[in-house]
Amino acid sequence: MLNNKVDRKSIIIHLLGTHRAFHNHYPDKYNFFKNRVGMPGWVKDGNKDEYNEYDNAILYNDYIISRIINILKQKNMASTLVYFSDHGEEVYDTKGLQFTGRNEHKPTKAMYTIPFITWLSPSWKLTKPDRSLKRYINRPYINSDFIYSWAGLANIDFKSNNQTRSIYHPAFKNLKRLIGNPKESIPLIDFDTLL
Repeated sequence: MLNNKVDRKSIIIHLLGTHRAFHNHYPDKYNFFKNRVGMPGWVKDGNKDEYNEYDNAILYNDYIISRIINILKQKNMASTLVYFSDHGEEVYDTKGLQFTGRNEHKPTKAMYTIPFITWLSPSWKLTKPDRSLKRYINRPYINSDFIYSWAGLANIDFKSNNQTRSIYHPAFKNLKRLIGNPKESIPLIDFDTLL
């Protein structure tokens, strides 16, 4: 796909990622975490393996992202990569909660905190010398606004574009991040109250 001769292209890769049954999401050579080193003391011995399997799945997922970035680096073309997860996962991260997964009725920080990585090639940076993104690194963000961010990064404009919702734009405005299930009668929760 990268070798197709077109002026502009967008490639979307949907990774298997790190959903439950974590041991199915990495090869044996990425079975690195095996003991309690670095594990919170509240994780019960019976949950140790699942906790480590999640870390191994994350390690492998990170390797895949780094490989994609290295492929883009080797192409030496103006390119960007944005990576994010569709949701977080509680894996015994919350003290006192022996739970793995998601529960919209009892949300935790881990269920909604996800990685969001933006990589810019040196060639892309040369075409946009004023586009340092470091100043935007700690912006609270909602992935449902990604269309606005992606459009700005790709220099695409459209009629309903709203630059105040682009994480990469100086006009970005923080919005309240409401979490929960909007289809239920239970009120949504302000994510910042979990922090």
